[in-house]
Amino acid sequence: MGRDFGGSTDRIDYANVLSPGGNPQTWSFLVYPDSIAANQYLLIVHHTGDTATAFLIHTHSSGSGRVGVIVQNDGGSNMVVATDNDTIATGVWQHVLIHTDGSNTATNLHVFVDGVEASYNTQSDGDGTIRAGDGSWSIGGRIWDDTRNFDGRLANLGMWNRELTAGEIAALAAGYAPATIPRGLKWAPDLVRHQRDHISGKTGTLDGTTVVAHPRTIWPVPSFKPWAGAAAITGTLTQTLGDVSISAAGELDIEATLSQTLGDDTLSATGELDIEGTLAQTLGGVSISAAGELDIEGTLAQTLGGVSISAAGELDIAGALTQTLADDALSATGELDIAGTLTQTLGGVSISAAGELDIAGTAAITLADLVLAAVATLSTTTVSGSVSGPGSAVNTVIGPRGSTTVTGPKSNSTIP
Repeated sequence: MGRDFGGSTDRIDYANVLSPGGNPQTWSFLVYPDSIAANQYLLIVHHTGDTATAFLIHTHSSGSGRVGVIVQNDGGSNMVVATDNDTIATGVWQHVLIHTDGSNTATNLHVFVDGVEASYNTQSDGDGTIRAGDGSWSIGGRIWDDTRNFDGRLANLGMWNRELTAGEIAALAAGYAPATIPRGLKWAPDLVRHQRDHISGKTGTLDGTTVVAHPRTIWPVPSFKPWAGAAAITGTLTQTLGDVSISAAGELDIEATLSQTLGDDTLSATGELDIEGTLAQTLGGVSISAAGELDIEGTLAQTLGGVSISAAGELDIAGALTQTLADDALSATGELDIAGTLTQTLGGVSISAAGELDIAGTAAITLADLVLAAVATLSTTTVSGSVSGPGSAVNTVIGPRGSTTVTGPKSNSTIP
């Protein structure tokens, strides 16, 4: 998915990721102009204080459909490159890639559209000192007067601190996501979910825009290889008879479906871990851990294996957790919330939190034990759904003195 910019005040701003001025770099994105006017800002790296430009990709001020690039110089002329007319067109998705060696030589900056280098109308060298670019990074407009905003759609943005090879350029033009080229990747923002950049850890600030679909994108799955940053799975990962191990040194997002048969799933992140789609596992075990917050907003369905979910921060399960013939162990050193349904058959469920423990949905337990524990002082443990089954679902509930309430079909109890 991408973002639609309305051409008036729509913009997304990020705190400075790095200062690209004077260094080799590559910028890549998908663009779908709804209209093309002079000086519409696609991407800008601001100068100190966000009151001027350091690096700019825009629709050029003269001609129609020209892609322009300005490298701002202090004490001399700027480096300016502009392609010929009609390099990009309205009403269609196109892939644009720009790479430069970081010098003030205009012929060393190259613009590609759909994998083919463009023809140039203007190539003017700079002759001053290139600005470092230590201000904010903005998509679709500039900060200081909120003008020159882009009218159209943008998606799959990426920035590398090196010049990409011909093969890498061709891959991106063919629909591969920036995440498939991790070497030197410094910025690849998710424009849909929280506008987070999974590489730098920066989160964008939305000023307008709406979510739109974009062309098919190829993500690095199922042969997913973690790198020293965050990991994102937005497609489907299907695995049979083997194990799935996914780890990220930063944030890990699973926004679609991870389906696994006869093997084990191990998901871990030293930062936040989000599962928005469905994680379906059969005959193997699921182990999910995060050193930060852990969110499961979709469904986790597990059969004949064990589910172990732990978070050093807050643990939220907003969807359904369904488990058959095995044990579930959920733990958090912070608050633990289950807002959906927890269904368990023939196995045991153990849920503990060092902070507050809330189950706002239904805990349906059959032929097993349900153990809920919250050990933090002055916190409340509440089961507001039903607890059913011939096991010791009610009597094994423990919590801080005078603060634990269990409401279910068997009894209403407060544990002293």
